[in-house]
Amino acid sequence: MAPHIINAVKMTASGATITLGSTVVSCALALQIEAASHRTLFKFFPHWYANVEHAYGIPDEMLATVRMEARNSEEDRLRLALFEQQEEEQALQASADNKIEQPKEIESDNRTIFNIESLVLGPARKQLQELSEISFTNELSASAMTA
Repeated sequence: MAPHIINAVKMTASGATITLGSTVVSCALALQIEAASHRTLFKFFPHWYANVEHAYGIPDEMLATVRMEARNSEEDRLRLALFEQQEEEQALQASADNKIEQPKEIESDNRTIFNIESLVLGPARKQLQELSEISFTNELSASAMTA
């Protein structure tokens, strides 16, 4: 073989080795960066991974745990919403029952006030009439003035 062909093959092999080596190192470094970024995001925002089947750098068991927690929290949220809805319905029903019963209470209150007025004002009017019928004599007037 000619020396210039051997020299060209050496240069090509050297270039290919450097290119392939740098590609492998770059890919390995990219994988480490991806794993570190997934672990960091998972540490601070695990709920972001609730629907993820596989993330490089995070064990599948941890992802399964997050999926279960997300499912449980969704069920809890639905239960809470149902409970709040039932509470609102009960409050509205109680409010409607109070509105229906309220006029009856007002009537009974009015009757009570009327009865109290008739009891209190009736004798009080009678006493006022009796006092106005009593004529003050001069002696009572005089003794009231001297006292």
